[in-house]
Amino acid sequence: MYTVYGDSFTNTDLVNGNKFVQVEMNGDYLLRAVRTSLIMRYCSTVTLTNLQMKIYTNVANAKGALLYTSTNSYTLSQISTYTSAAREIYFEFDDVPLNGSMIYNFTLTGTATNLETYSDDNLQLLAWMKSYPYPQHRGGFSLLDTNLPKYPYELCLIGAEF
Repeated sequence: MYTVYGDSFTNTDLVNGNKFVQVEMNGDYLLRAVRTSLIMRYCSTVTLTNLQMKIYTNVANAKGALLYTSTNSYTLSQISTYTSAAREIYFEFDDVPLNGSMIYNFTLTGTATNLETYSDDNLQLLAWMKSYPYPQHRGGFSLLDTNLPKYPYELCLIGAEF
């Protein structure tokens, strides 16, 4: 067993794509898929449909114009039917060219109900997993680490340079 960390989504976060990862390419890249991870807890009354990944331009560290949308999407039951889970999911793209001189914002969007702010009174949670601390590595991470909020969400690009 290991501990994972993430930021929880609300209905509004998913509809508007409020959470995103900025990616600055270091060369031209042909994107075929993106792997990321979600954390789920007590989601039995939550409905989630059409969860997709979208890629936007970056304008002053905010989402700019929509460039690409994944060709596949998920419902909650396609991600997991367990009460609590941490799952890797893949979003596919049709050989999207990413320019090495641009910054992109990768976001998750979808339609959800009964997904409100996580609290002691509301234990239902759907969260985007943080990239650190990486759960497969044990070691010197302390819960007192005040830098946890600055770490990006887990995101792995699958493709090739061109």
